[in-house]
Amino acid sequence: MADRFGGKWLFGGCVLLSSVIAILTPAAAAVDIDVLIMLRVLSGLGEGVMLPASHALIARWSAPKYHTSVVSVMFSGMDIGIVVGMFLTGVLCDYGFAGGWPSAFYVFGAVGCVWSLAWFLLCYNSPSTHPRISTVERNYWTTMIGRPTTDLAPHLPTPWRKILTSVPVWALAVAFFANNWGYYTMATCLPLYMHDVLCVDMTGNGVFSAVPFVASLATTPVSGLFVDWLRSPG
Repeated sequence: MADRFGGKWLFGGCVLLSSVIAILTPAAAAVDIDVLIMLRVLSGLGEGVMLPASHALIARWSAPKYHTSVVSVMFSGMDIGIVVGMFLTGVLCDYGFAGGWPSAFYVFGAVGCVWSLAWFLLCYNSPSTHPRISTVERNYWTTMIGRPTTDLAPHLPTPWRKILTSVPVWALAVAFFANNWGYYTMATCLPLYMHDVLCVDMTGNGVFSAVPFVASLATTPVSGLFVDWLRSPG
């Protein structure tokens, strides 16, 4: 879908969807647990689109030899988001409006809505569709990527059998699963441990829970540069 319709609309639309759901979450929690669960599932379905959509944009806006570095720098934003999010959420839970914890959903939801509008106005699917770049820059991207930047993915039949029987695909799937398991276990369970076992207040909880992701923020771009170096000729 990102290749056919553009990563801009899928990515921005899913951020907007998740932001609206965040704003509605406190009300849903007050109504019924089933409504809250349905909203969280809908938010997860939307957020699942973001990574593939971002890769469709990366393929059109970065040279192949720098893909890993670009991906690692961009995905450092996930760590920045968790660090800032955990810290501010702890402060908002202790000192925010609307009874504390609901203010975190309202603040981040509102920021996401404003960000989405800016994204729709400023982002474009490829250099060839961007109205504010020069012909020189557009030609640069065509040269660097090695093919027209309007349609990098020919609409060929998807080789499902080759995908499902590919050892590298399964190896990547297992690695991705293991990485996400550890990443999101820390993101969700570490604050619970700080609160339930160590009895840390919410502001301190946010600070301590963010520390591991500060370390990840430091190592991710470095590993991306290292991988690009390994992939380079010679």
